[in-house]
Amino acid sequence: MEVGHARNMRKLLQESSFAFTSPDEHSALVQMLIDSLPLPPLPVMVLDGFPQLEREDSLASSFDFLRHAIVAHQLAQPVGGSAPALVRAKCEVVDCLRRDMSAYCAQAAGNTANHAWVQGAYRIFCNALRAYMLRCTSIKEVRFFPIAAVAPDSALVQQGSLHWQGSWGGARDRTLVCEDCSGAHFSSYENMVRSYALHVGSAGQHA
Repeated sequence: MEVGHARNMRKLLQESSFAFTSPDEHSALVQMLIDSLPLPPLPVMVLDGFPQLEREDSLASSFDFLRHAIVAHQLAQPVGGSAPALVRAKCEVVDCLRRDMSAYCAQAAGNTANHAWVQGAYRIFCNALRAYMLRCTSIKEVRFFPIAAVAPDSALVQQGSLHWQGSWGGARDRTLVCEDCSGAHFSSYENMVRSYALHVGSAGQHA
């Protein structure tokens, strides 16, 4: 069964003649693309070149960083950029991510609870975002904070919890029940990365 993001992306792929005509259209499409990426929000290192991002010190969510970077890059193109090119790049990066994560999960043989395994999955997610950034913005270097830099009550955990619920979760999804407060969110950033990795790895095995 398709969730909202998947249905929206399928419709967009069918509209192959679509081209950007306004900043609002850019923003709407880019947000749709980000929503459909099977990536958790990653803690990106940013400089003062992105003053519009809400962040603590130099840490920003990859969701916000990606949205601003793609919109700025596409608006700078002579013809305003095209939706099909962005969608093709997204599909190719996601296919590669699913293959890599599926192989990584298979190698674990069920031993995915340890910190070292989550670190490896985190690196795969970071590499996937780098690949997408290069394809869609020509940004060649993206740096990330370590998993430990993201606190359990961070905005990234809240953002990822909402993204998970909108993409794959439901009213009875126990993945989002915090072990500490029983709230509808991930209990930690590491737990969120692990859940995303297992989901993406499983999707790759059935692709």
